[in-house]
Amino acid sequence: MLTPQRNNTDKINQHPELFPIPSSCSEESFISFLNKGSLRRVKVTFTRNRVSMLSIISGRFGSTTIRMHEKFLEADKEIHSALKRYIRSRRRTDWKIVAEYARRISLKNEHKASTPTRQKTRGLCYDLDEIFHHVNRNFFNGQMKCRITWGQARAVRGRRRSIRYGSYVKTQNLIRIHPGLDSPNVPRAFVEYIVFHELLHAAVPSIKANGRNYDHGPAFRKLERSFPDLHKMHKLSKTLLSTV
Repeated sequence: MLTPQRNNTDKINQHPELFPIPSSCSEESFISFLNKGSLRRVKVTFTRNRVSMLSIISGRFGSTTIRMHEKFLEADKEIHSALKRYIRSRRRTDWKIVAEYARRISLKNEHKASTPTRQKTRGLCYDLDEIFHHVNRNFFNGQMKCRITWGQARAVRGRRRSIRYGSYVKTQNLIRIHPGLDSPNVPRAFVEYIVFHELLHAAVPSIKANGRNYDHGPAFRKLERSFPDLHKMHKLSKTLLSTV
C-alpha cells in the first residue's frame, strides 16, 4: 500500500494562497465601509433570499436602502468598492461588476436548491468519506467542501480501451468515483490519488485558450505533481484496466 509522504504533502501546504480560506467581513464593518465619506446614509439588510440577490432603493432625504444576500460579505475588495461607487454615482460600469457577482451567487444557490444526488460512500473495501477527509486534510488544509459518492456500476459493451475512474460535477459540487475501485485488487493509494485528482478539478478552474476549455492546465499539472509516486499512479491507471 502506498501512503502519502509528509514532505510531498508539505509542498501544497507551503502554498496556502492556492487554497485560500474565504475572507469575510462583519456586517458592521461592511456597513461602516459603505457609509464612510458619504453624505448619503446607507441602510443595509442582509438576507438569504435565493431570488433577489441585491436591491437598491433611493429614499427621501438622500438615504439609500439596500437588501443584499449575505454572500456579499465574502466578496473581495473590488466588489465592495464597485458597490460603494455605484451608490454614489450610479455608473453602469460599477453596476456590471456588482451584478456579475450577484449572478454567481444566484447560480450557486440554484445548484444548492437542486435535488442532490444520493450519496453512497461506504463500500466493501473502502470508505470514500474517510478517504476524502484524509486527502482533504493532508493536501488541501481541510478547506474543500465537496460531496463524494461511489458511482453506479454499468455494463461494458464492446472492447474497453479506457475507463473514467472519477469525475467532478461542478453544478452539484459532487465527486463520483468508479465503483470498480472498491476492490482488494486496487491499492488504497490509487483511490486516494483519484480523489485527489478530482479535488484538484474542484479547486483549480479550467482555462480557455483558442476557443477550447482545458481542464488540465499548467497550474493543475503543477499541483498534481505534489502527489507521492505520481508516475506510479499514472502507470496503475493503465494496468488496472483489466482488474476493475
